Amino acid sequence: MGPVQSVISVCGFDAVQQVLNNEDLDNRPHCNMTLTDEAGNKQGVLYSDGPLWEEQRQFTSKLLHNLAFSSENLIQEEINEFIKELNSSSTSDGVVNLKGVFTTSVINILWGIIGGQKLKRDDPTFKQLSQTVEVIFQTSQSPGIMVHLHRLIFRYLPILKSFFGYKQELLQPMMKLIEELIEREESELSSSQETFIQLYIKETEKQKSNPTSTFTRHQLIATIIDLFAAGAETSSNTIGFALLHLLHNIDVQKKLQEELDAVCGDNLPILANRPNLPYTEAFLMEAQRISSVAPLGVPHYNIKKTQLGEYTVPKGSIILLNYFDIHNDESYWGDPHVFRPERHFDRDGTLLRSDHFLPFGQGKRQCIGKSLAENVYYLFIATLAKVFNLENVKDQPLPTLNPIEGPTLRYENFQAVFTARNQISEITHL
Repeated sequence: MGPVQSVISVCGFDAVQQVLNNEDLDNRPHCNMTLTDEAGNKQGVLYSDGPLWEEQRQFTSKLLHNLAFSSENLIQEEINEFIKELNSSSTSDGVVNLKGVFTTSVINILWGIIGGQKLKRDDPTFKQLSQTVEVIFQTSQSPGIMVHLHRLIFRYLPILKSFFGYKQELLQPMMKLIEELIEREESELSSSQETFIQLYIKETEKQKSNPTSTFTRHQLIATIIDLFAAGAETSSNTIGFALLHLLHNIDVQKKLQEELDAVCGDNLPILANRPNLPYTEAFLMEAQRISSVAPLGVPHYNIKKTQLGEYTVPKGSIILLNYFDIHNDESYWGDPHVFRPERHFDRDGTLLRSDHFLPFGQGKRQCIGKSLAENVYYLFIATLAKVFNLENVKDQPLPTLNPIEGPTLRYENFQAVFTARNQISEITHL
């Protein structure tokens, strides 16, 4: 791809495991959307490498894991707002257009966890934030974004920016919003509420005397942008595909609802219920497996020549790991194209965690926001299934399960009928 860039696609579980266990292949390519400091060093956690990445990933991963569970009420509040909006926007027959509706909620959840500030959907700040996240996503969908060209080429040939999907300058509005949020959080460091930004600022102050510290204001901004870039679209599309599978498999939907009713009673599902909801968990896993939202993950990169099985991987290659292939391997799954949550149980009915199930990747480069993404996904689907019966629009064909293809897979916009269930008449949390 381009004049000098070799791109290698790695398929099959064994070959992918070789990549994940080869430290020579742990780096990320310096693509044209990578945020850098003034010296040109990569920033953030998604595409950075070396000591900066190791320190920032360890801190950010632990922080997000803790916030994923301490922010349960915030997530539930956003889901309740979503349900209210769902009811107000539906037709008299309960028909709801699900175009882009989950992205709105996921963005607000992220913004709340990062800065402790929930935004109303008609807030100009929220609209600007949503538009910028859409720009990030559209830019990342360009195949040319992986081509590494020196910034001077873009300076003298700006027309190439459009061709290669290079729109970093369009991130400026979001960077300004984040700057303003950081300034607000700096003035509230003594508050009882601890946000991602506040905890990061405290760590920055703690590391001030450390000459090798990678904690800086610019790094904080780059990390926040990475969290939106990696989390907003993938989480919203995962939720969308799961609802499509409920729509296509009414028997599965009923079985899931029976379990939710038995375990949760008249209450909405909470994280504490999750260990007691094995069928719900199996459904969530099956939806992620069969509709692999991140089919190739985030590209890997090698800074020196290395071996991959019998092949020599040239220095500076982009390596794409085909998780979609693993999730649809007939030799392992048997009938991978059939939606069957039961495949995730053993003969004794115990829930299994297969090593061939890799929706968040694996190893050192596993998705940094895995815990948060899993909690949002579970709470969204379990709550919607508890509150509503999901049905197809009368006299209309079932919406397609085929994805809109790209580096991430998106669901086609669809409509569905949401009918309130009798079982939720006395739910107190809604």
